[in-house]
Amino acid sequence: MHLPKNIPLKAALLTLALAASHGAHAATFQDEAIAFATNNPMSLTVQGDDVTVNLTTNVSLLPGVHVEQNEEAPCPIGLTTANENGNDTLTIKRADNTQPCKAVVVVNLTEKSSVRFTQRTPSIDAKGNFGKISTHAEHMGITFQGRADSLELRAAGVATARIRVQQLPISLISVSGRHVATNISLPAGATADYKIDPASSTFDKGVPGGNPSDTTIRLSGSTVVGAARNQ
Repeated sequence: MHLPKNIPLKAALLTLALAASHGAHAATFQDEAIAFATNNPMSLTVQGDDVTVNLTTNVSLLPGVHVEQNEEAPCPIGLTTANENGNDTLTIKRADNTQPCKAVVVVNLTEKSSVRFTQRTPSIDAKGNFGKISTHAEHMGITFQGRADSLELRAAGVATARIRVQQLPISLISVSGRHVATNISLPAGATADYKIDPASSTFDKGVPGGNPSDTTIRLSGSTVVGAARNQ
């Protein structure tokens, strides 16, 4: 399954010079499989005999958790969030496990989050470029350290869990035909380049490290908000 999916910018004002041009990922589940995707920073597909998946993070889940229905037939899913000792836990549970169906649960996580998910899987083998991974029976912990390019996990046994992680430092928060606003969050030491078309774009706000007349603006190290306007 190929999870990352490019999202075109409708206003065609800014093009990202990094792999951050990948936007919201896509994933599906059917039968007893459960999947969710995040547009920042990971996508997860779980296939197994459990109809409940718990995702626990050490930070608050960003707004926007929702279910996307991909099939004509409805696929009812219950989403509940609880906070204990500063950790947010999102429980994803199918309301009816008797009929096959497909859907996507979309969640947003901040960068450098610590993530753990629980489902009935005996063992997990991890491969990829990542900060820290720990597994114990049904539990897997993930710690984001800087930017992780990708991670694939596959569980042994009859039940399978497959995860692909694409950590992105930039999130597109709003797009319209005449205006593009971006909320850029970068970890310390990271950089990202914006390329702009000076003939069709101007910046409403100044951006540290850049000039409105430049064709490339480099951002680094902190949260910056900039807006490009179509003339």
